[in-house]
Amino acid sequence: MVVLESLLLTILFLSCIYFSYFDIKIGKIQNKYILVLSILSIFLDILYYGVYAQPYLYLFLINGLVMAIISILLYALNLWAAGDSKLLTFILLTIPARFYVTKGSIGIAPAIYVIVIAFILAFIYVSLESIVMSFTKKDFKYKIDVSHVISFIKSFFFCSIYLTLVNSILYYIFKMFIATNGILIAIADLLLAAVIYKFDVFKNKVILVLVTIFDLLILYQRDFTFNNYVIYIYLIVLLLLRNYSRKFNYSEIPTVDLKPGMILSTTIIPNFLLSRVKGLPKYSTEDMRSRLTEEEVASIKRWEHSKYGKPTVVIVRKLPFAIFLSLGAIIFILFRMGVII
Repeated sequence: MVVLESLLLTILFLSCIYFSYFDIKIGKIQNKYILVLSILSIFLDILYYGVYAQPYLYLFLINGLVMAIISILLYALNLWAAGDSKLLTFILLTIPARFYVTKGSIGIAPAIYVIVIAFILAFIYVSLESIVMSFTKKDFKYKIDVSHVISFIKSFFFCSIYLTLVNSILYYIFKMFIATNGILIAIADLLLAAVIYKFDVFKNKVILVLVTIFDLLILYQRDFTFNNYVIYIYLIVLLLLRNYSRKFNYSEIPTVDLKPGMILSTTIIPNFLLSRVKGLPKYSTEDMRSRLTEEEVASIKRWEHSKYGKPTVVIVRKLPFAIFLSLGAIIFILFRMGVII
């Protein structure tokens, strides 16, 4: 069993280094390598759980199911790319389930901590980078944008009233489950907040009034209330980061250096509308849905030499998330092994 665990972890560590390097270098994770390594890991898993670690098979499967759902939601909400979902799947195949319980049980989806650590590291990176750029940018001036403040207050209000209702009901029905799966519930809350923020139906005044009334009734019944205020602190921090860092989320590059998979800023789209060049992008959502295709890149490079063309374009800066996901997996394993206390 130890030999198989060592093989799986060796594949995990070496692959994480390799995938992180290519995500930084070319901005994507190559599918063929993930596929080959995943097939190799599945073969080792069959031997591991079929012969030596049968008691851990259920935990391996239920953890994988929950993580698959979370991964799909993160992709559907455009919070990460398809390559990140594939990398997470590979990571789950290479973490021996015995390590999920080496320091006691941590819920039905222990690997959620891999995502948590990854997002914390990304959060720290973006925060520090934004602070550095705010002081190094020549035209930077500290100024409070009233519209951003109002947007922040509205976003927090909308999300909070829905989270209060949902969490209180779930706590009443699944009290024991929530008590033993706090991190999983926190991630679910943040995903719910992303859904609420994305769809305008949740901002309907009638619905908001009804949900607020239910919240007040629930809060009146103290034993029925979910008092995990940490969730709201997470929400405030994330909203503040989003409003602060988005100013430094763009980069101006030569048009000739544009590549498939890059995402254009919405500010460049109006320049295409006057052009007769065919195949130019008509809009940009500034997320994974608007990644440029090879045909669009070719059209933009033709547009550069047209009447309305420009030598540079503004793109959304890509965060190489593979390195954070890889570090999340490695830190998680080291902690479960007792290397990191």
